[in-house]
Amino acid sequence: MPGVTDVVMPGMGGGQLAEILAEKYPNIKVLFTSGYAETIVLSHKIMDLEVSCNFLQKPFNLRTLGRRVRELLSKAAIAAGASSN
Repeated sequence: MPGVTDVVMPGMGGGQLAEILAEKYPNIKVLFTSGYAETIVLSHKIMDLEVSCNFLQKPFNLRTLGRRVRELLSKAAIAAGASSN
């Protein structure tokens, strides 16, 4: 199951949202987006979730978003296959 969230949001950051979702959906993969500079993104602790490769810098187009979601789902499928062996 994929999820997409911005890193910086009013009231709750994307990292916090990902943690809450992971409690309910342990296999969820989250793609983070942001238009902020890398220093701001790092301050929101998404790297603590070991998802640094699951980041897409704004602005992006639909083709790029689709490609990154497919990559995320492919990684999830590979991980699921490896854990079942």
